[in-house]
Amino acid sequence: IEKIIEKKSSSKLSQKAIEILEKLPKKHNVLLYGPPGTGKTFVMQEILDHIRKHQLFIHEFANTPVQTEWLTFHQGFSYEDFILGLRPNPIKTGFSLKPRAGILLELAIKTKESGGSAVLFIDEVNRANVSSVFGEFITVMEPDKRLDKNGIETQTTVPIRLAMINDGDEVELSDGTTRKIENPFKFPANIFVISTMNSLDRSVTPLDSALKRRFSLIRFPPDYALLKEKFK
Repeated sequence: IEKIIEKKSSSKLSQKAIEILEKLPKKHNVLLYGPPGTGKTFVMQEILDHIRKHQLFIHEFANTPVQTEWLTFHQGFSYEDFILGLRPNPIKTGFSLKPRAGILLELAIKTKESGGSAVLFIDEVNRANVSSVFGEFITVMEPDKRLDKNGIETQTTVPIRLAMINDGDEVELSDGTTRKIENPFKFPANIFVISTMNSLDRSVTPLDSALKRRFSLIRFPPDYALLKEKFK
């Protein structure tokens, strides 16, 4: 297996962080799960800081820009926030509806432009209705359904037809600029997701099995030795 973390920087990362980065290339998505207080968000923040500081991620993308984005899901988070929505655009006679890219679609558009890679961090992923939030993009969470790392369509690439827009329509990004977008849309290879889930919170819906199997699972159990020491 190719060594994916630069030796000069891996010693600065915790063992859990290294384990997460080593699992990412296979499924491109990692889910950290366990009870509260076991360090899931802390380790995710450690990886985010490391990437932003060193611009190092996976060895084959070491010399290209790495975008990062941090989200915390909640019950009000929607498909329109994550993939694509319509926003009112004032005109003289009232308003029109203007398509605006959600966070994941914007990352995909910018990653295609830059030729680099992107890492999306999602805290508390199961607090939103994840099936609704991901929508048809659940298919391209599987790496083989995307373009290859050179941006070339393969036999297994699945073009995703986006609702609400036509091929060549302009979509607004979060910075106010617009991009013409292809529809059906082909998802780039080098977008990676690291997310956390509280496995003991019964107030939220369990993660959809179709989405869960697209993630490599890493368990964060309680440190019983530490608890014993603290409460003896």
